[in-house]
This record gives sequence, structure tokens and C-alpha cells, in this order.
Amino acid sequence: MTNTITYPSPANEWPHLKALNASHAQSSAWQLTLFVADDCRWFNGHFPGNPVLPGVVQLHWAQFFARQLADLKRITQVKSLKFNKIILPNTEVSLTLTVLREKQRVNFQYFSGDDVCSSGTFSGEFL
Repeated sequence: MTNTITYPSPANEWPHLKALNASHAQSSAWQLTLFVADDCRWFNGHFPGNPVLPGVVQLHWAQFFARQLADLKRITQVKSLKFNKIILPNTEVSLTLTVLREKQRVNFQYFSGDDVCSSGTFSGEFL
């Protein structure tokens, strides 16, 4: 497990990482503070004039950070996924990842302030 993030190219596919905090107890948990800039390519065409960060991108980022931080090898199943509030351009969000290795499960939540934007659980294989 690590506390560093290495983004693949291109850079405009990824949020700007502003802070990374880790806590380790029975499970491993990380809280990332992310800034989703208006030049993020995932806003293009989704939707013209009213850009919204697609839900599939939120899931993609959650699994990417789980791979980087918790040695997730791959997702085997998305068990739950819920979208509560849209994420707009130029928004700071917090992503909380809780990794339960013994259950081979990752829980995630995106917050904007106190509001939950999305949440989900996926199963996976770990290194």
C-alpha cells in the first residue's frame, strides 16, 4: 500500500489531487480532496451547455485510486452504485475509500461539503 498517486496520461482525464489523508484501523481508509476543473475532458459532450461529471467516471476514479493506494488488481463486480447529487465543473469534492481486504471489497463515497454526491461498493482482487 502506498500514499502516492501516479496519473497516467493525458492529464485532463484526472482530477487535481489537493490532499490525501490515510487512516489504518480494521480496514484501510483514505480521504482524498479533489478539484474537478472545467477543462476535465469528461465534461465534453456530457451535457452541452450543462456539463456534469459522468457517473462512470466517478466509478473509474474510485477504482483507479484503490489500485494506487490499496493494491487493487481488478474489479470483479460492482455491488452497489448510487448517485445523489451531480458534480459540476470547478468543484472540490472529497472521495472516501474504505478497503476491506478480508472481504475483497471497496466502499467509496464522493462528498461536496456535507452532501453525498455518489457512493458505491465493488468487489475486487488484491495483489
